[in-house]
Amino acid sequence: MQAFMVLQALDVLTTMLVIGVGGGAELNPLICKFVALFGVIGGLIAAKVFAVAIALRLKKMLPVANLLFAAVVAWNLLVLVGFHWRVF
Repeated sequence: MQAFMVLQALDVLTTMLVIGVGGGAELNPLICKFVALFGVIGGLIAAKVFAVAIALRLKKMLPVANLLFAAVVAWNLLVLVGFHWRVF
């Protein structure tokens, strides 16, 4: 569960950085709803609280979720690097 929580925090941080530098927008429709309701920071945090609540109920799926969120964080980092170097 600790890895999941760290990945959630990294996802929020890297997503806010990508949005902040103008490198893109949130692509997940559910997260977009949270952002529309609560603003960027509030929406991302609300979505992560929701994700942790679900993860607490579905502990068997944590290894898969960790892989998926690691990929999301890696993608966000690639977008940031690409934006910095104007690769994408």
